[in-house]
Amino acid sequence: MIVRGWLSRAIHPDVLTFIGLVVNGVAAALLARTGSAPPACHDRSRAFDMVDGRVARETKQVTLFGGFFDSVVDRYRTWCC
Repeated sequence: MIVRGWLSRAIHPDVLTFIGLVVNGVAAALLARTGSAPPACHDRSRAFDMVDGRVARETKQVTLFGGFFDSVVDRYRTWCC
């Protein structure tokens, strides 16, 4: 259901990956500043991570760069928060 919503918006999967990275950056900044980050930040970041690959496959926009970009962002997300 979430994937269909993103498909209807015609947003490139790499943009979804980048949005997830930005959300994770906000969570990291909040964590550094206040000592805690709202769980909603982490949940939204994970949601973008789960959706971007499915959107890429559904729209036949799977690329080597997209796979690499997603992999790098996943490692950052795992390391950071």
